[in-house]
Amino acid sequence: MTVLIFLNSYSAYARPRSRSNTVKKQETAATSAQIANLNTELKKTTNEYNYASNSLKKINANIRTNKVKIKEAEEELQRTQQVLSKRVAAVYRYGKVNFFDVLFGANDFRDFVVRWDLMTKIARQDAEVYKKVKQKKAEIELSNQKLLEEKKRKEVFARRLRNSQSQLASRLRKQQELLNRAKSQGASRIGRLAVSRDVGPLDVSFRNEGFVFPVEGAHSFSDDWGDSRGGGRRRHKGNDIFALKGTPVVAVVDGVVSMEKRGGSGGIMLWLDGDDGNVYFYAHLNGYAVGTGARVRSGQTIAYVGDTGNARGSSPHLHFEIHVDGRRAVNPHETLEAAD
Repeated sequence: MTVLIFLNSYSAYARPRSRSNTVKKQETAATSAQIANLNTELKKTTNEYNYASNSLKKINANIRTNKVKIKEAEEELQRTQQVLSKRVAAVYRYGKVNFFDVLFGANDFRDFVVRWDLMTKIARQDAEVYKKVKQKKAEIELSNQKLLEEKKRKEVFARRLRNSQSQLASRLRKQQELLNRAKSQGASRIGRLAVSRDVGPLDVSFRNEGFVFPVEGAHSFSDDWGDSRGGGRRRHKGNDIFALKGTPVVAVVDGVVSMEKRGGSGGIMLWLDGDDGNVYFYAHLNGYAVGTGARVRSGQTIAYVGDTGNARGSSPHLHFEIHVDGRRAVNPHETLEAAD
């Protein structure tokens, strides 16, 4: 009887604890599901942001090109019109000179042929100049029309970029809230995971043991390797990882850091000379967490996400590159995907 009472008593205490664990697991699972759904939305938003941003850059490049074409065409038109004006003035000034008087005033047949040839050439040149004026005017009109269309497209994509930028920031904040909730619920290893793999068929020489994701916190990225930059003059040699400004940036491997601040495209930058022999480049940082020359461990906070350099005004992000053996840049996307 005593045993039965003990068992019943134990069972009475065990059941609430079991229910508590079940509820906790359900809450953790619900949070994980929310994070997964939000990650899907973030991926779409990131792709939309990159598409709108790249389109806007191309449109701006087209606008600059059209403006140059219009300026060159207008300058050539001005020169051509001056030539035509001089001819008109010359004809007006010597208007009393009859065409036939010039021809039949020849001393002999040879002189007549020369005068005929000269008058024909003058008439042909006048016709060519007039034709050129008409062509240049049509060219300028067409370029102005294209410029107007590009400006209208610019307004459309500028709105799309602002909207996606706002959505990206909002969803990153929500993602960070969910990650914090998951952490408080006791979820383990949310975010970064170790990885050891090749980054792709073209980059089989790159293999990294213990690589960790470079951003510690809410983030989103897509494969924007090779995208046009600088109006098509250069290609993107890394991946942009979007995150809230001030989000910790960590060392992806053990190594030594070196730093540089510039007012140029990269803004506040950092290089990590990895013990694995590869070099990792971080750009657009908001600031540093360690000093230059510091030896760091993988996963250690070394800087913070920002929007410095030519990223000013865009969504804060980390521009991240991998240089195999410190030389050849390779697409980091598969490595980042595997480590995320």
